[in-house]
Amino acid sequence: MQRTVIDGTDNTLRPSMTTGNKIITNAIADAIYLPTECLQTGNDGIPFVYTRNGTKQVVIPGESNDKNIIILKGLEPGTMVFRAQPEDPEKFDIRGEELIAELKEL
Repeated sequence: MQRTVIDGTDNTLRPSMTTGNKIITNAIADAIYLPTECLQTGNDGIPFVYTRNGTKQVVIPGESNDKNIIILKGLEPGTMVFRAQPEDPEKFDIRGEELIAELKEL
């Protein structure tokens, strides 16, 4: 059984008082992440994002929560992406096709 340790105490807390708490279960340093609605998936199941420079970029996603998803490969920090499918998505050139083989191995 894992023992939980609480840092610090507050003598002003009494039984039946309410508190606000934040529990951090995982911290990931130097991650590229996006809102989950930015990540698209085609009929073939390949994940991608539409970038502001006119490309449909294949990506390898990582861990996610209800708001954000980590992108392990396929995007550089600072890349601007669409939050939803843009108008005329067929005009976007696909990039990152070399990641498809790696995705299929996962």
